[in-house]
Amino acid sequence: FLVDDKHQLLYCGFAKAASTSWLRHFVRASGKWKKGQMSIRGKGIERYGFKHLHSLPEKEARDRLQTYRKMIVVRHPLDRLVSAWRDKLVMKDSPYRETIGKRIIRKFRGSYNEGDLATFDEFAHFVAIGSSDPHWGTFRNCKPCLVRYDYISRTETVEQDSGDIMAALGLGDHLPAIHMHRSAGLHSMETHLWQFENVSRKIYDKLLDIYQTDMDIFGY
Repeated sequence: FLVDDKHQLLYCGFAKAASTSWLRHFVRASGKWKKGQMSIRGKGIERYGFKHLHSLPEKEARDRLQTYRKMIVVRHPLDRLVSAWRDKLVMKDSPYRETIGKRIIRKFRGSYNEGDLATFDEFAHFVAIGSSDPHWGTFRNCKPCLVRYDYISRTETVEQDSGDIMAALGLGDHLPAIHMHRSAGLHSMETHLWQFENVSRKIYDKLLDIYQTDMDIFGY
């Protein structure tokens, strides 16, 4: 959880679920952002006055969990899986392409040749047999069955959600709604469905087993 003491908010976000867009909004709301100087990777977010819940003493963390408003942002798990493959294993400058991508290719093809790319069905198989990562893992780290969230935003409706949430936090007059690229919004799942055409039924069912709880909890 990211702790925003100024607005008494706990935020739990995930890679490939509009997390960067939301963090940028929170940084702007902090009043400490300077154009061209935003760094929200790792501990970079702390320079703007934010903390991570796990870094606080137990009593302080518990008090915030009990009294602060809590927010989570989610995305259809299978849609997020395709997005992770594209951004991490297809994009030319991604470190994942050189590490995870090569490992996947060697695992399923036996050897790697320079320039080879892991296909989506290979990546899906890799995930189905137990490879987890923050970019395609489940939402369990946000404890959705234990934490009573005040705001649940979905990337599919983030433009409307963000406006409503900003207004509820008293920031509606200062920050615009988040505008997502079409590929991460309402039509994303429709666009990405074809990627599963070459995924075997056995692997697809294993993926459903992995993500079914998330899909049930958040209505996917």
